[in-house]
Amino acid sequence: AQVPCISGSLSTSTGGAFNYALANLVVSSVTVPRDKVAVVCEDGRVTIKATDIRGKVCGFTWLYKQRGSPHLKDSGAADAEIGGLSVWLAMSRDQFDRLVRRQRTWEFA
Repeated sequence: AQVPCISGSLSTSTGGAFNYALANLVVSSVTVPRDKVAVVCEDGRVTIKATDIRGKVCGFTWLYKQRGSPHLKDSGAADAEIGGLSVWLAMSRDQFDRLVRRQRTWEFA
């Protein structure tokens, strides 16, 4: 999955200011451990909670440039692993049923 470019400015406590950017962010893998997923159905709602999610982003580019003296700057490419993420998703039972029906249609199309 492609993630939009992230860019911005940052001021430091020492008075320096930097521009930065991350681009070509493509999530190459996501791992959700089955034993860390909980599904609860109650009161017409379905709640899904997943923890310890891990992901990899490969070959993204980064850069920073200082907006004043001494004009520091650098750029490069990197890979990153992300861990310890959690997702909590809640939806009505009707929304869940529509999602499951749509997924089955995709699987057999």
